[in-house]
Amino acid sequence: MEAVSTGGDWQAERNLVTACARCQYQKGNRSVADLGWQIRRTTASWDGLTALLPELWQRAGRPARMAAWVAEYQRRPH
Repeated sequence: MEAVSTGGDWQAERNLVTACARCQYQKGNRSVADLGWQIRRTTASWDGLTALLPELWQRAGRPARMAAWVAEYQRRPH
């Protein structure tokens, strides 16, 4: 995985990780590997809060910059 700020693909599923704010601030634009961190897998029932994306997008006024993410989420089977 490579941070978007250093050339990573923001749409690549392998480049998406859910993290708490503290961890995200610590990570910044460094890769998980550069930090020596390991990604922890969760139970199969955890969806990374993606089920909330369409509603959050609506409440945020449907910003154009999120449209591709919402369209991709809605395209995939759940």
